[in-house]
Amino acid sequence: MKSAREILNFYGVEIGKKYKITKTSFHYDKFYEKIFEIENCPLSLEKIILKIDGERHSLPLLNIFGYEEYKPILDDEEREYLQKYIMDNPALKGRVNGIAKHHSLMTEKEYLIVYINDDLLFLPEFEANSMYKGMELTNFYKPKELGLEK
Repeated sequence: MKSAREILNFYGVEIGKKYKITKTSFHYDKFYEKIFEIENCPLSLEKIILKIDGERHSLPLLNIFGYEEYKPILDDEEREYLQKYIMDNPALKGRVNGIAKHHSLMTEKEYLIVYINDDLLFLPEFEANSMYKGMELTNFYKPKELGLEK
């Protein structure tokens, strides 16, 4: 019988690291694109305790066919700034639908657009590739994707 560590190594996962589910079997499709972390070592290949969205689930890791290490889109400083000045702003609270990074053709700099219900908020420009490096240009991100709370 394989040890718990050998089983985790076989699947390429470690306790405490976060992973994003990229492919599952039909019965577990509700977990598609969810972030999980292994909460305890499996004693067999049958079931493993995963923490998904703050809840514990006992799942057969065999039914999660694809996963990749989860890397947050924003770093801590970027997340704190957007949380404090955008998400927690009383005038904007509960109205932010998403955020996108754009490139200015005129200045060769980048900037963020905050989508607020039927309005747009343009944040100040910054040097290209100096901030918000995890965000892809023109990709619309919901606050939850960025680790921001509505």
